Amino acid sequence: MSATPPMSMISTDSDFAEAITHLFFAITAVDVGILVLVVVLVALAVFKYSRRDEGLGTEVPHERQFKLEVAWTVGPALILAVVGTISVRMTFKTQAPVPPGDSLEVDVTGQQWWWDVRYPSLGVTTANEIHVPTGQRIRFRLRSRDVVHSFWVPRLGGKRDLIPGQTNDLAFVANTPGAYPGECSEFCGTSHANMRFMVFVQTPEDFERWVADQSGPPRVAARPDVPAGLVLAGAQAYAASSCTPCHTIGPVSRGTFGPNLTHFASRTTFAGGTVENTPENVEAWIRNPAALKPGAKMPALGVSEPQVKQLVAYLESLE
Repeated sequence: MSATPPMSMISTDSDFAEAITHLFFAITAVDVGILVLVVVLVALAVFKYSRRDEGLGTEVPHERQFKLEVAWTVGPALILAVVGTISVRMTFKTQAPVPPGDSLEVDVTGQQWWWDVRYPSLGVTTANEIHVPTGQRIRFRLRSRDVVHSFWVPRLGGKRDLIPGQTNDLAFVANTPGAYPGECSEFCGTSHANMRFMVFVQTPEDFERWVADQSGPPRVAARPDVPAGLVLAGAQAYAASSCTPCHTIGPVSRGTFGPNLTHFASRTTFAGGTVENTPENVEAWIRNPAALKPGAKMPALGVSEPQVKQLVAYLESLE
């Protein structure tokens, strides 16, 4: 996987983003042409046709007035027609319906302030990190659980609003493997700026391996620096804690309010894609979520220090 590229609307890595960029440069070319024309006309008016003697200028003949009025009415109308035509054509091109059988469907639900990600045909559920293969059309079905959010991955596609009670689609074919940052681009509350996500574009082979790893219950991976007894104690502490009504760790708990934690250790970030997934950060999060993410809906659990260590060891073993 290559290094994370910057969030750029000019450098593109999907067919959708490339189409939007072409539209941007086409309209920019029209704007630059208008600017050059206006500058030339102003220069002619100042240096060639301005009167240097005092007094009122001569009256413009009615016939010439008529021609000028036609010119400055028809000219802008033609410009708007050109810009409108290429914009509408691009709208129809990028909004064309995608038959379900011709694409990989990914259900994304935005909520304050994280992203729930589900692959209905693959039986995979994750949060804040989306994996897609190259060369295949991806169809995002975008929804909101609470307020208006906006899904935006600049290098892969345009913005799409997530509106409560409505499903919006976004489809594209990703071209280049890599990690592409995205964010919510519609103000949605206290931690709007901390509602981010990452799209990992992988080769079809790497994507299939990821799906295989994410399917089914977690594999509890032993770590040489963590005693096995600590992980077992963490599993027991989790099962008896107030985490279970909110989070899912199959088959231990079936919560729906918070992110699915079944394969938590396989993710690079948490807390809406804003905090690196390290034992130290997870420990700080369990103690006081609001200190890392203002307005976080997860309350401070108030667990004892030994239980904090146990829960961290357990969560960081879930691959």
